Amino acid sequence: MLEKYNALLAQGTWSLVALPSSKSAIGCKWVFRIKHNSDGSISRYKARLVANSNAFLHGTLKEEVYMTQPPGFTSPSHPNHVCLLKKALYGLKQAPRAWYSTISSFLLSQGFLNSQCDNSLFIQRTSSTITFLLVFVDDILDTGNSCSHIQSILAQMHTAFAMKELGDISYFLGISIQACGDSYFLSQHKYASNILIKVGMTTCKPCNFAVLVNLSLAPDSALLFDQPELHRSIVGALQYLTITRPDLSFSVNQSCQHMHAPTIAHFAAIKRLLRFVKGTLAHGLTFSPSSFELQAFSDSNWAGDVLDRRSSSGYCVYLGSNLISQSTKKHQLSQDPQSKLNIK
Repeated sequence: MLEKYNALLAQGTWSLVALPSSKSAIGCKWVFRIKHNSDGSISRYKARLVANSNAFLHGTLKEEVYMTQPPGFTSPSHPNHVCLLKKALYGLKQAPRAWYSTISSFLLSQGFLNSQCDNSLFIQRTSSTITFLLVFVDDILDTGNSCSHIQSILAQMHTAFAMKELGDISYFLGISIQACGDSYFLSQHKYASNILIKVGMTTCKPCNFAVLVNLSLAPDSALLFDQPELHRSIVGALQYLTITRPDLSFSVNQSCQHMHAPTIAHFAAIKRLLRFVKGTLAHGLTFSPSSFELQAFSDSNWAGDVLDRRSSSGYCVYLGSNLISQSTKKHQLSQDPQSKLNIK
């Protein structure tokens, strides 16, 4: 807590002032978190000072915001003063906008351009270098073809922001990255294991395939599952798992179609999918140096859903030998009046 408090003071996050009679001060609290490595071991203990809610880095505020002094760090000389925030603290509703405005303005001033495909991705090109910088809340990933140029950029960022370098990437947003020679293997072993722990299926028997055939015709397909929130929570978690497990996309897509009122049969399909995950925890994606040949594959079923006769389709796109995009979706009914039969 003391380390975090001193860092906030050093960054000029607030100044102590008397609260104006026409203003009210928001509360704050300390939130503690244990950061883990990809193998589940403890990386470090972290304290955050939070104003009401979630975490974002410090962007410059344009609004006038007052906050009570941090618990345990009340000024002895000004116990009744409040903090006039100059930067967006964790949890403020203005924080995402303020932080993105601050970091993007800095990167644009350094010659980076915003990607047209992803606003979180910034690209800088020079005559001899290309650098990519990905910003996800308070996690930043930097890569490029010149180590010396990357170090120069990081040095400039250190002058503008309070940052901590974690070295070569090994774990990012729940994804484990392992260097294997000139290739990288991406997996979500720990993330998938946490899903199994949450559902109490760590000792379940693995199965060889994930999809239940003719689920809509199962005997218990009409009986509602008594814990729909659990069903939704698991399906949401499995959606993120498909980042490195595209083989799960079709099954997860099927489960997503029954979020509103899942039945016992729908949850049985989820449990089967988790049994498949149990037996394939070590699966993931490998990215290797390859050609720039672009290949795309697609497939679909025609009126495959036995209830509404709607079709499902999927595709995957490879750059050389590397999978770069994939999707599975169920088709919507056509809204084109010209496509409807006129029957009298």
